[in-house]
Amino acid sequence: MKEIIKQLQQTMKILPGFQNNTNNEEGIKKTKSSVKWFSDNVSKAQTEEKSTKNIISEKTSRRFEFKKPGYVYMFRYIPPDKKDMPFYDEYPIILTLQFEGGKVIGINLHYLPPMIRVTMLLLLLKSLVSDNPNSKIRIDNILRSSLLRKYIFVLSEEFFFMGIKSKIRHVTPDEFVMLSFLPVHKFRKKQKTQIYSIVKSMVRKLK
Repeated sequence: MKEIIKQLQQTMKILPGFQNNTNNEEGIKKTKSSVKWFSDNVSKAQTEEKSTKNIISEKTSRRFEFKKPGYVYMFRYIPPDKKDMPFYDEYPIILTLQFEGGKVIGINLHYLPPMIRVTMLLLLLKSLVSDNPNSKIRIDNILRSSLLRKYIFVLSEEFFFMGIKSKIRHVTPDEFVMLSFLPVHKFRKKQKTQIYSIVKSMVRKLK
């Protein structure tokens, strides 16, 4: 797992215009450009190889492999209350936070703006209990980040079992980065730029 983290960090360092210092406007613009470059190139390299349907169908079952917090899953989802929702993602990749009755509470990684998603993915990899492919993530470790804690608070969502319309794929640590940036999402009612804008606005309102 350390090798995966190292590869991602090395990739970020060689991105066009990447800077660790984002304290100025120019630095922020260049870093955003770098993350977009990373996302676009991952998409170009992978999107034609597998359809979303095939990705979910591989290595999947009708049940959650680990029905406990700290694992990442992907499935096709149609919210039972979709008419009342401002937007939703038909193919979410969720980090599970809690199982409760006929639902799982989690955060859809697709809703995280690209720069925040990279930060989250790095912390997810660093927060694994072990190098085992089935290792769980220490949620409490992620919550130590004040920034990510805000995004988790804003984006925590209930996914009802009755709304799951496909098999459920357990996304293993070696798949976090690629699957989180592949264009496998299917946003409804809003475009991704609109969703990112809404999410950022909600986070900014938190103290």
